[in-house]
Amino acid sequence: MIVNVFVNVRKLTLQKFFISRLSPKWIYLYIFVIYNVINKDGRNTYMKKLIRNTLLSVLCAFGLGLCINVNASDAVAKIGDVEYNSIPEAVAAVPNDGTLTTIEVLKDFTGDGVSLKGKNAVGKNFVIDFKGHTQTLSAKLVGSTGTESQNYHLEKGSTIKLKNGKLIMSSNSAMLIQNYCDLTLEDMILDGSGTTRSGAYTLSSNNGKVNIIGNTSILAKATNYAFDMCATGYYPDGTQITVDTTGTIKGIIQLDIWGSLPKDNKATLLIKNMNLDGKFDIDPQLASCLTIEGGTYASQPVKEEIQEGYGAYEVVSGDNQGKYVVVENDTLSDKLLDPKTLDTVEDTTKTLIGEALEEGFEVAGYYDVDCVKVTEDGDVVAYVEETDKTMKVTLAIPENLPEVAEGYTREYQIIRLHGREATALETTDNGDGTVSAESDKFSTYAVSYKDTANTQNREADEDNNSSSVTSKSNPKTGDAIILFVVMMVLGLTGVVVTTKKLANR
Repeated sequence: MIVNVFVNVRKLTLQKFFISRLSPKWIYLYIFVIYNVINKDGRNTYMKKLIRNTLLSVLCAFGLGLCINVNASDAVAKIGDVEYNSIPEAVAAVPNDGTLTTIEVLKDFTGDGVSLKGKNAVGKNFVIDFKGHTQTLSAKLVGSTGTESQNYHLEKGSTIKLKNGKLIMSSNSAMLIQNYCDLTLEDMILDGSGTTRSGAYTLSSNNGKVNIIGNTSILAKATNYAFDMCATGYYPDGTQITVDTTGTIKGIIQLDIWGSLPKDNKATLLIKNMNLDGKFDIDPQLASCLTIEGGTYASQPVKEEIQEGYGAYEVVSGDNQGKYVVVENDTLSDKLLDPKTLDTVEDTTKTLIGEALEEGFEVAGYYDVDCVKVTEDGDVVAYVEETDKTMKVTLAIPENLPEVAEGYTREYQIIRLHGREATALETTDNGDGTVSAESDKFSTYAVSYKDTANTQNREADEDNNSSSVTSKSNPKTGDAIILFVVMMVLGLTGVVVTTKKLANR
């Protein structure tokens, strides 16, 4: 009897004190010491025997309780300092008076799920903190009598949070979690991809407020259901699901009706953020229950399901290329992509740009300039041909241009071809191998250049040319007189010589 009593009370505070400090060898030491103290004088009175036997029974019972409770291989969770061998055992210890209780998981393990039904489901308020651990669900299934097909069954009347861990659905289960309570999933992975059942649900909600937050992922086979929002007359308060997670939802998201639709349907699904690797399956009567304000989707969401002021945009480049993102329109911004150098262009393009060149300019290179709409996360969602305001376009000057000759200066000009209209833009040489211009239209651009002789060199050439012309046509007056005198002297000399020759004859 004494043994049974102490086994049943092994979780008391005093025993927990000893549990944390004793081992079986100390128990036997205490027994030995007490036994010898009692029998010190060798006399065995009735009272001594009674005390001795009682203490021995107590110590044996305590030791038995200790040995049972310190079996570390069995404990998978704890509340405070009290350990439990299963999650259902720990949940059963949570009071039903609304007191917030935290259950901490101690290790990875395989075990049964939780079944909260009837009076046991009402008034519980607890958190299961998995501490990064994984629970692989056993083949034992729970649920309504006669239809046991789930790993976790959570009836309404309680508030539950599962956080920081992973649940792996058993292969024979139709639902990893069947939910009716107020449930929060934070930084969890619900993996239902291993079930062999067709049409299985990783999470199914018929009632209660459900929040899927943090970095929570819900996984299912492509043909199965990641989660559903079920509207039913059996639970007229409905389920209100909010999804705001950076995690992945893999599989089908279903909006369905169980039985009949309540006259005042309160079931809703609000998606603020998620990465959906799957699709929607929506009963037409429940289309208005879905509101999308964000997220990334494998296929384009239906326009009517998107919140007013938001839009669904195809991602045209980056990691999410080919997917669709839903964002608030006001959060989009214009961004210029890095210009692409065009090695070849059509002859029509060359002709139209050539017609816009100013005299003396020739094309150095052609470019493709794109402007895009970008989300706050950096996803490129649309190409933009024109913007409401001008943006600075910067182009690299080709490196294969000939060097500028000494005494000459090079200038650049950007030509924009938009449609069939070519325009010479006011251009700035940035001095770093690039040129810039302001523009509000984006398509094909060209950089052109022209080398012009410096002003001082031109003036010097003009002076030299002017001097040469003047010397030939306008000799100085003094030089002309001297030349005239010399010619007269030479003339007279000739006359004298001639006269002398005639006289000698």
